[in-house]
Amino acid sequence: MNDNKNIQALFVPIGFTDFDQAALIEAAHDETRGLSRGHAIVELVNRGLANPELLENACKAISSDRRMGIHKLPHGWLGADQIYNSGNQTALRALLNEMNSWDEVEQENMIAHWEGHNQRAKLTKQLTETYGWKPRYRIEE
Repeated sequence: MNDNKNIQALFVPIGFTDFDQAALIEAAHDETRGLSRGHAIVELVNRGLANPELLENACKAISSDRRMGIHKLPHGWLGADQIYNSGNQTALRALLNEMNSWDEVEQENMIAHWEGHNQRAKLTKQLTETYGWKPRYRIEE
């Protein structure tokens, strides 16, 4: 893995631990929140890792902010990193299922973000074999 774990360790969800589920889900989808939206998404993912009933909402929040911008990583990637680095197979399966709705560039960017461009073919193959995931992009080995 690359440095995502180190970065994620520094990114502690601030201000959302006291939110009830409905308020947290709303905050994670609120496009006006800026960086705090990333904190809300990470807190929702943390709760989803502990309570699988919240995983679908967590993955939808990740998916709602997945597009890269100029000098901006998507806030949803913070939650995706949390799931990927957790090793929780149920959560990763739910995220990959949500990623099925993403376009090929978005999928490939996420995979490259997790393991780097040089390792994306290897990780794609691993995710395909382990989870039956069928990405939209093609990897030439």
